[in-house]
Amino acid sequence: MAVFFINSNVVLKEIEKTLGKNIKYIWLQEGIVSEEGRKMVEINNTFFMEDKCVYKELLKIENS
Repeated sequence: MAVFFINSNVVLKEIEKTLGKNIKYIWLQEGIVSEEGRKMVEINNTFFMEDKCVYKELLKIENS
């Protein structure tokens, strides 16, 4: 899993680098979105999440 806490303006370059490393999950933290990144990731059959906090999502799972 690759989790990005970087500016939306530069995240696309990092997604491109990550896809070459056989990573199965790409997660963009709260406030980070990339439509181009989403398309690129989906073409590569990789799970993609954007604009969500990993910690908050795990808390939701634990509390359900």
